[in-house]
Amino acid sequence: MAALPDPALHPREFLEGLLLRVEATDKENYFKWPVDERVAPGYYAVIKHPICFSNIRQKLAAGAYTSWRSFLADFELIVQNARTFNTSKTRCFKCAVVLQRNLNKILKPAELDARKAFSVLFPY
Repeated sequence: MAALPDPALHPREFLEGLLLRVEATDKENYFKWPVDERVAPGYYAVIKHPICFSNIRQKLAAGAYTSWRSFLADFELIVQNARTFNTSKTRCFKCAVVLQRNLNKILKPAELDARKAFSVLFPY
């Protein structure tokens, strides 16, 4: 995988690169798009704050994230929602567990650079 751009010089591209790296670990695309109620009836009655990678991409493009914490929180919410709605024996639940491990491998080591990117985008 290509190196990420310098977060101080290209902060938005750096954050988009992190998203792409995490998204690439979702081999079955469970978390790429909003949940379809026809596939998961009752999802929106149970999950009050749905989120997916395409939502994160839209929010990032719109400048909706002003801090590392808010950016990270949406990734963690994907995992939380999948684990809340699905039983532990389902493939989606298991993929959420794997996604959590991948978040730890990809996002946690990038935290300082990501914070730098946010400080460039939102200096105050």
